[in-house]
Amino acid sequence: MPLSPLCLVNNGTTFVPTANGVDVSPGATVSIRLEQPTGVDTWILQVTGTDELISAIPTLSNVNAQTNQVQTPSSVVTYTHPAIQGSAIGFRSEVLGVGGPIITSFGVYTRTVFNTRVGFVTETREGNTKYGWAAKINPLIRTGSLTVVDAPHNKHMAALPTTGVGGELACATGLTATPHPTSTLYISVNGIAITDIGYGVKTGCTCYWSGDGGVTSRARANVQMNDRLYWNSAKAEFNLAATDFIDFWYDVTLT
Repeated sequence: MPLSPLCLVNNGTTFVPTANGVDVSPGATVSIRLEQPTGVDTWILQVTGTDELISAIPTLSNVNAQTNQVQTPSSVVTYTHPAIQGSAIGFRSEVLGVGGPIITSFGVYTRTVFNTRVGFVTETREGNTKYGWAAKINPLIRTGSLTVVDAPHNKHMAALPTTGVGGELACATGLTATPHPTSTLYISVNGIAITDIGYGVKTGCTCYWSGDGGVTSRARANVQMNDRLYWNSAKAEFNLAATDFIDFWYDVTLT
């Protein structure tokens, strides 16, 4: 039988194929297994991206945290999905064996209160194998319902050097517009996405937004124009340098 990295995901009732994504309930215990483990010597499963409201990547059971190798090809991997209406997590499944390696990707979602899906960083066709992101965005454009767009501001800005004490200003430039309160808001350093942003908390996160010099961490819905980004080097595991560049990625409401 040909080697296959395709997975099945338990959506709360039964295991279903991952083509076109799988919807689960907020806070659900989600199970993942290979559709066909026969012939697989090694199975590697990892999270490749989340939406902007998920602050911590879920822990996957039976998966080595360093190598992302699943205990056995026949193991069932479980994790607790964030208790958020309108969330998205992307996965990468790789199998090794005769004819491998072979790789695929898929998405697991919770629906919004409007019964729609949000996307995750790195998403392409995981939610719709035929049309990808276009299936989410085009209907909004055609009906005139698109109210937010990606802000072109705050790109390729010089970082400020940090020393590791925590809560240090990461960039001299603040937000030049107020982000939409429930839409995309993340940053990147040298092109690498940072989604571990603290909202309402200053510790246990890579960075946070503040409007009072870093004393208070903004809640997500309250982040506004001129807020600045503050950096926790110990959590990030590296200091920022003047040679680093930072991008802010966020949506703004059309006016």
